[in-house]
Amino acid sequence: MRHHKGMIGLTILLFLSALMTITAAFLFYQSRSMMVRERYKNAICARYMAESGANWALGYIKRYGVKKKQITFPVGDGEAKVKIKEIKNSGKENLWEITSEGCDKKTETVGGVTLLVSVKEKGKVEVEYIKSDNVYQDWNSLYGK
Repeated sequence: MRHHKGMIGLTILLFLSALMTITAAFLFYQSRSMMVRERYKNAICARYMAESGANWALGYIKRYGVKKKQITFPVGDGEAKVKIKEIKNSGKENLWEITSEGCDKKTETVGGVTLLVSVKEKGKVEVEYIKSDNVYQDWNSLYGK
């Protein structure tokens, strides 16, 4: 029995060390997952702000016709920056690009939406293409302008 003196204490110490390591890993995982979830929520909010700007631009085109325009307006806790520019103008069809960026001012998270719309006449707008998350494509090479 004398040869095993302190064995119980050592076993308890090893067990507590393992328990503390597992607890620290769990806390790190939880804090990391909360951070990822918060970033995702901010990105979704920024994208919704950008979509709001794109919807505004579509309504503007339907109501007033197509004009080159650039506007920034507040949306919730951020703002939407909208640009409307002409891509192709032929007798039958006019193609316009609507680019909208939403920015959450608190977190400075930016999300974007780009629409390619064709306008046949005032009030008749058709969305040809949608791209989101600030991955903009060069429409000029796409439509040969």
